[in-house]
Amino acid sequence: MSFKHIVTLLSGLAVLSAASLLINARAAAPTVTIASGAIIGTATGVLNQPTVTGLVNAYLGIPYASPPKRSEAPVPAPAWNTSLNAQKYGAACIQQFNGSVIGPFSEDCLFANVYVPPNTTVSSQKAVMFWIHGGDLAIGASSETTFNASSLAVNHDVIVVTFNYRLGIFGFPNSPDLPSSQRNPGYLDQRLALQWTRDNINAFGGDKANITIFGESAGGYSVAQLLANPPKPLPFIAAIMESPLILLPGNGTKNWNNVSAHFGCATADSSLECLQKVDVSDLSGYIQSSGIGLLWPPAVDGVTQSKSISDAISAKSFAHVPVYMGTNTGEFDGLLKTLGLGKNINNNATEQLFALFGLNLTSITEILAPKYPQKLAPVDLVGQILTDLFFTCPVAKFSRELAANQYDTWRYWYGLVTPTFGSDYAAHASEVNQVFGSYPLQNENGKATSDQIKLSALMQTAWTNFAKDPHRGPGWPQISTNSISNKFGLFGGVRNSSGLQIIPTLTADFACGVLDGVATLSKAGVLEVNTPFEI
Repeated sequence: MSFKHIVTLLSGLAVLSAASLLINARAAAPTVTIASGAIIGTATGVLNQPTVTGLVNAYLGIPYASPPKRSEAPVPAPAWNTSLNAQKYGAACIQQFNGSVIGPFSEDCLFANVYVPPNTTVSSQKAVMFWIHGGDLAIGASSETTFNASSLAVNHDVIVVTFNYRLGIFGFPNSPDLPSSQRNPGYLDQRLALQWTRDNINAFGGDKANITIFGESAGGYSVAQLLANPPKPLPFIAAIMESPLILLPGNGTKNWNNVSAHFGCATADSSLECLQKVDVSDLSGYIQSSGIGLLWPPAVDGVTQSKSISDAISAKSFAHVPVYMGTNTGEFDGLLKTLGLGKNINNNATEQLFALFGLNLTSITEILAPKYPQKLAPVDLVGQILTDLFFTCPVAKFSRELAANQYDTWRYWYGLVTPTFGSDYAAHASEVNQVFGSYPLQNENGKATSDQIKLSALMQTAWTNFAKDPHRGPGWPQISTNSISNKFGLFGGVRNSSGLQIIPTLTADFACGVLDGVATLSKAGVLEVNTPFEI
């Protein structure tokens, strides 16, 4: 198993289907007019739900920015003189790794998609959900079938906006030639798409004063940064984070220098201008072949990326909106088995895995195993420890810090194993197509179960009800500073696989006392954790 295969499995993407158009077009093309001009969409059936009779009005591939100059800040799209045909997705942004996203790919990729419920009018004022996809800020696209929002829109009466943003060196170049406030153009893409949504969503029947941002993995990380560095005026009223990453491995400055040197740009007056002249295929090809494609973290600029989320919370600069966040029961469970390691954790592949996260785990099982009452094989124990270290416990701490500073905060836990996802665990990103209702009814891994279908509808209800009235929460108590009394909603637990259980958070957090103390272990030379920002 190569290092690149390990990185692929850690990229933060769900098991994604090929990009496709919406299905079952059955009605005349809907049209809206925004300040830029008229937009012609398509009215289609709900993905994978043939018994649902309502049609979603989908407006696909709307440019929210001009074709961007490589690795520079985005510029709003100009108006168009004739009606814009928005019936298919725009090109995906250049991928920094050979993932499962289907092209075409282009640097001209800054497009948004709007999914609107049937019978919506300009005066409808629907709640709006703004989705930021995951993928380590290096891969992914809004055209992936997983992010088809037809079910959310039709079945739950919300408007959903998805969009592309630039990735890797194109979105997070770490170039010294850029002004410090513009060193994360991918984040600036996200902010421009959000501003475009606020400026134009009323024309689609949405309420610009009722926008909820939500995202998973690196998308959840992006949501956290929007909260910690909020645009002004604030363009959203609530936030949802699904399995937000706390760690994006790699050294962006080192990578920029590496690529600059490879193309003879290191000695140029401007390495940025020099690299802007390199053929895009040569540039992306080198980045992929060199193995650094997924290792492009954002630059800490104090404008779009904070060094410390905790500092933003305590300083009250963190956006004061209701927050709903959660993780999956097996984010990393099964990963080492997937790598073919069996029960053996003492080999080079495991060392590479830990090194990727800045970890030295030579003695971790001896130190932490007593905290886990389950009788787990060593390989599963390490998977569970990594799940808790990078997802469960940081989210638990994040939510408590928000509660301590009078933020309305709720947590969830997701635990359903779905055959169509292709894992024996509720692994990282396995909840995404449950939230979107975009799970395949059948694929090479199996058929969707009745539990999966029922649970998806329940989760969609929780997510959309929160978006419609965030201060009411998803249906259970808020998080407080008292870990003993805190509760959260478990979706798809063993005792109720098609529904919801309200259970103590300690069910998930029992090992967090020691895992939150990794800094102490680090001082002893046992465990080292390096993160780009502190929760």
